[in-house]
Amino acid sequence: MQHQRMAHARVAVILAALAALLVGVETIGAEAPAKAQVAARVRVGDKTLPNFNGVWIRTGSFLFDPAVRDPLKMNPPYKPEWMKAFDEHRQRVAKTGVNTLDPTAGCLPPGMPRMMSVVYPMEILMTPGQVTLITEWMGQIRRIYTDGRPHPEDPDITYVGHSTGRWDGGTLVIDTVAMKEDTVLDQTGMKHSADIHVIERMRLLDAQTLENQLTLEDPVAFTRPWTVTRVFKRAKPGDEMREFVCLENNRNPIKADGSVGVILQGNDK
Repeated sequence: MQHQRMAHARVAVILAALAALLVGVETIGAEAPAKAQVAARVRVGDKTLPNFNGVWIRTGSFLFDPAVRDPLKMNPPYKPEWMKAFDEHRQRVAKTGVNTLDPTAGCLPPGMPRMMSVVYPMEILMTPGQVTLITEWMGQIRRIYTDGRPHPEDPDITYVGHSTGRWDGGTLVIDTVAMKEDTVLDQTGMKHSADIHVIERMRLLDAQTLENQLTLEDPVAFTRPWTVTRVFKRAKPGDEMREFVCLENNRNPIKADGSVGVILQGNDK
């Protein structure tokens, strides 16, 4: 009997140890997603590339130059007549608080390059021959063709334009043309011409940080190319993109005088 009791005691100790180990494994497993290390590189078709996949969150301001927060301090390399019109507009906005040059208030898409300021998260999907960018804001989609194709000889003029990409080491170099003329660069109302051409250099600074250097060339509006750098942080595990339908709840309608209104309730009560 004594030997049986000792054996039972040893079994109990072993079972307790196993239970503790299992609890520890379960705890580690529960914490793993929050601490999971994202692979810096990923296999795409027959290539191993920097891992841009996932949801990314903008850092810096909403303005085209993320280092600037005051519209009156924005300094685009405009030609004199373009700068004069821009100055008059932003001074009027500063004085009256009425901004009449933001098409997104009427639920029109921000287009390129404004969409890369991403008010809400952006998701990147890497597939053979294409990198796809989806912004939660207005549900804009960019298809960056990395299969070696050139721009069409007579491309359709669209909000996002036509984008091709090539890999320069760990940097994705993106060339975008054929963007609609009637969009603005940001909420300050900065305009561009139909000749705008955008070159981006997108790369990982580390597995959690994405850098996008944008250079705007516009021989009609600018005296020289304008380059800014945007930085994005990888979203937390479990964070997902959400549906954005501007017309379902248009909070900022354009009024008869061209100013932007505010709807605080969904009815007249």
